[in-house]
Amino acid sequence: MLIAKLTTAVAISSLLFAGCSKKNSGSSAAESNKIRVGYIGLTCEAPIFSAVEKGFFKEEGLDVSLVKCEWANYKDVLALGGFDITHHLVMYFLKPIEQGLDVKFTGGIHRGCLRVQAGTRSDIHTVKDLRGKRIGVPGMGTPPFIFANRVLGANGIDAGKEITWRVFPAGELGLGLDRSWLSTIGLASVWLLLMLAYSPWADRLATRWVAEPPTLDVFRALHPDLVQYTYWDYFRNAFEHNWGWRIDHILATAPLAAACRTAEVDVVPRQGANASDHTIVWAEFDC
Repeated sequence: MLIAKLTTAVAISSLLFAGCSKKNSGSSAAESNKIRVGYIGLTCEAPIFSAVEKGFFKEEGLDVSLVKCEWANYKDVLALGGFDITHHLVMYFLKPIEQGLDVKFTGGIHRGCLRVQAGTRSDIHTVKDLRGKRIGVPGMGTPPFIFANRVLGANGIDAGKEITWRVFPAGELGLGLDRSWLSTIGLASVWLLLMLAYSPWADRLATRWVAEPPTLDVFRALHPDLVQYTYWDYFRNAFEHNWGWRIDHILATAPLAAACRTAEVDVVPRQGANASDHTIVWAEFDC
């Protein structure tokens, strides 16, 4: 029953995994009701917290604790008994399990969070249009790369010979698409939504949605060509690699924007321990 509920909640994850380590046979019944759920801190993991808050575990008589993990040793900590169960993308586990990693698939559901995205003004409309094109991915062997390969193969395209693959940091994929360095990009839909926040045309579209009369992004008005981010995910040490997005803005009407003399991004707060994944955007106006 627990698995049924949890896998329903974890709709955009791939599979639930459990460590295979045996507990001490002398453990009490109370101890057997304790379960440690591992997480990294990804947007996709929000259903884990929803399952805890909605009492799915308590309904099954389980006492849950959440264990924060690092991406680099996530699989190993599970296999060594650092936590009992987690959810993750199946393609990251297949090869380690084949090589003897001591975990097992418990259950799962996947409704699709991967996309191959073309620009709005692109001449690419179907999968077959990808033949001979350049596809940007966050890494060779990553889930978007594997997904795109399978889709291409199913449509008669040799992904090794008829496609040029380009590896870009996830935060730069949108830039590659905007500047025609890439024909399409492959990534998870959550990352795609964040990427759209950086795209200049998306900035203008979002601005039109935010307020009437139209407002201006004062930072972009003062720094039209500067690549500066305000958000860095904790995924894969994005801040240390400067893989980010500019998704925090100060918007002003035209008269107020004209009075803006300074607009900057302060990255210092993001450098602190346990910092927010966003940082501060500030501006000064002559009013």
